[in-house]
Amino acid sequence: MRRLDKLAVFRDPGDRPPVPLVPPVIYYTGSVMAFDQSLVHTGWVEVRFTADFFDIKRYGTLEGGSVSGFEASLGRAHKLYWELLDIMPRPLLLAEYVTLCEMPSVRGNRTDSALLGALAVRMSIPSSLPPPILVSRQRAATLLTGSPGAPKREIRKALRELYPRLSKLDKLGEHEADALAIAISWAHDFKEVGRGPK
Repeated sequence: MRRLDKLAVFRDPGDRPPVPLVPPVIYYTGSVMAFDQSLVHTGWVEVRFTADFFDIKRYGTLEGGSVSGFEASLGRAHKLYWELLDIMPRPLLLAEYVTLCEMPSVRGNRTDSALLGALAVRMSIPSSLPPPILVSRQRAATLLTGSPGAPKREIRKALRELYPRLSKLDKLGEHEADALAIAISWAHDFKEVGRGPK
């Protein structure tokens, strides 16, 4: 067999054993606001982690519609900021939360959308509190599905399979499910890398 043929066989996804679906261990206890942010769709969840499980307190998606051009993008980011103020816990309560954002991509189309969305989330938090922690979507997708490039629908499906007793998962849209995946990933990695509050 030629070397290229060997590489083709090695890269065939069908040759890889299936990744077992096992709920990630949760190492963080506390409340989290997590965002899958962009100017078009910003999914968010408020989650309370306790004793290796979690409860979804609130969730939603802020719809922005399609935007093009600098002025429209800046205008949408400004509007998103005001919408975020309506859903954020009050400042005194927010001090007890960890705020998470999807890490904006540096490649692909409309990278400015996620970056401006993250800025809007950051601006919605009082300056006296820590800024949002950026969490890799690829890490979250790998943890839940075994594939760093898993599309939103696969992440949503994996969450339902991993946590069949959590009825609220059936109501989550894809953007809200992505936000939850980010929260679970961070809560799992909390012990390993110590990125949470001390």
